Amino acid sequence: MSGKYRIYKDFKGDEAYLIGHVEALGDGILSSILPKYWAVYTDVFKAGPSDVCEKIKERMLSLLKDGDDKLVKDIDSMSFELKKTDDDLVAVTAKISGKDLSPSDIEMLSSFSRFLRIQLGDIKGIYTLSDKLTESTSNAISAFYTYVVFDIVFIEFEGYMVMVVFGSDE
Repeated sequence: MSGKYRIYKDFKGDEAYLIGHVEALGDGILSSILPKYWAVYTDVFKAGPSDVCEKIKERMLSLLKDGDDKLVKDIDSMSFELKKTDDDLVAVTAKISGKDLSPSDIEMLSSFSRFLRIQLGDIKGIYTLSDKLTESTSNAISAFYTYVVFDIVFIEFEGYMVMVVFGSDE
């Protein structure tokens, strides 16, 4: 049984398809434009800006099979607040990566935005973290996404939030 099957087997078919589809295309597209040794992970939650942290915690706890007490404590104490940005996905990605995006990078991000609109509808907002991640939040995110977390961006749609975790697996 593949690892992805174990992750998605508890989701309804349409939700598993959406999560897997967004994750695969998002990770593929975004990783192609990031600096060397960076990693990116994309996930989708049925949530809004005010409850996305709780939905992430619920998902993490549901996927956690072994009772790693420290990780459970980190997940339970995980918290963050979001601030809406006027920047588009291109500008946010350029700021996080610290590089000038090439025309092909911008086209890749535009393709990703179009794909998200097809799957989830119009983008309602893009959010960044209002403060630096706490150690427990960083530890929890690192356990499920990237080894080191640089930043997280959230893209809001009607009834959904797409989380993009930028970091490194090194």
